[in-house]
Amino acid sequence: MAFQRAQLAAYSAGLAVPFLLTALGIGQFLSFYKRFGSYLHAVEVFSGALLLFVGGLIFVNKLTWLSGKLWFLNRFSL
Repeated sequence: MAFQRAQLAAYSAGLAVPFLLTALGIGQFLSFYKRFGSYLHAVEVFSGALLLFVGGLIFVNKLTWLSGKLWFLNRFSL
């Protein structure tokens, strides 16, 4: 019975730790977000354009072209 309690405590701690760390870091995130807010529209426009570009490549069945251009990212694969 003690082993099950220890397992439950470890499981509960595993669930709680990310939320506690988030609560500790929320102030820093909000200050970063205030500074970053002026760039947010540009990031959204760029992300939308990238999404349309990749969607167009998928539509014309040329996604492998992009894969060939990004060959240098393969060094990070497992």
